[in-house]
This record gives sequence, structure tokens and C-alpha cells, in this order.
Amino acid sequence: RFSLDFNLRTHVRIHTGDRPYVCPFDGCNKKFAQSTNLKSHILTHAKAKNNQ
Repeated sequence: RFSLDFNLRTHVRIHTGDRPYVCPFDGCNKKFAQSTNLKSHILTHAKAKNNQ
């Protein structure tokens, strides 16, 4: 049982495949079910840019 509606909506995405959080970088088509995963992913773009 979920204590918050937010937690339920986040969990349901596992079953529906809904990925509303889209990477804003050009050429990157990655999508995520959770905003925290998108934030972590965006850091990979920053690290790649710093390594150039």
C-alpha cells in the first residue's frame, strides 16, 4: 500500500511503461519514468562535455 498518491503514480509507471521525463539534449532520445533518473542522466552529458 502506498502512503502518497505520488508514490503510487511513480510505481504504476513500471507497469505502464510511461516515461514522461525526456532528456533535453539534442540527439539524445532517452526517456525516464522518474525525474531523479533524468537528473542523473543529464550529469552524464555534463561529464562527457568536460572530457572533451
